[in-house]
Amino acid sequence: KEEAMDYRYFPDPDLPPLVVPEQMIEQERSGLPELPAEKRRRWQLELSLTEYDASVLTQHPSVAELFERSARELGRATSGRLQPAAAGKKMANFIQSELLRHVETDGLRAKIPVSAEHLAELLALVEQGTISGKMAKEVFNQMLSTSSDAKTIVEKRGLAQVTDSAALEAEVAKVLGANPKQVEQYRSGNKKVLGFFVGQIMKATKGAANPQLVNEILRKELQK
Repeated sequence: KEEAMDYRYFPDPDLPPLVVPEQMIEQERSGLPELPAEKRRRWQLELSLTEYDASVLTQHPSVAELFERSARELGRATSGRLQPAAAGKKMANFIQSELLRHVETDGLRAKIPVSAEHLAELLALVEQGTISGKMAKEVFNQMLSTSSDAKTIVEKRGLAQVTDSAALEAEVAKVLGANPKQVEQYRSGNKKVLGFFVGQIMKATKGAANPQLVNEILRKELQK
């Protein structure tokens, strides 16, 4: 048998024709949740996500919900300093690079190890300069193993970045004083040596120094 006619289909005389009113169809359609394709279009438009990012984040409804909630919470946690598009992009990147490998799915069920609020709090600490982006990955791993929130981990382990200009200036002075040859190289035009100084200061502060502030202070001191 190859075609429908080969099966000898015919209307059942005991079943009257079923006519579904257009109004009923529209009513049911209006009650549907936002479908993945619609989410992807909206996120690309409102949050400036790439087609790839939006596709990855809509592969499971629980992940999609987590992303949207955490991006919204990140905007709130930074007191609105991050616009929705910026918050969405940062959250999308972190979820894809760090979180998804820890998500377990079983059909429509999903086990996600962190809440949207805790995820937003973690990235807010990066935006506030409390921890670096690199340190955020370490804190995230601690969140997974201890179930603690980011702020608690940072405080207990003393992971907050050093942003005290005076303290960093003292460290810069020590490093420059201990490496006169590299100082001369920099002042002779070898700007790549700056990375060496940054590395030495990060090593001295056990990675706690604010890299941006370190670069600013180094450039100022090396121009003297």
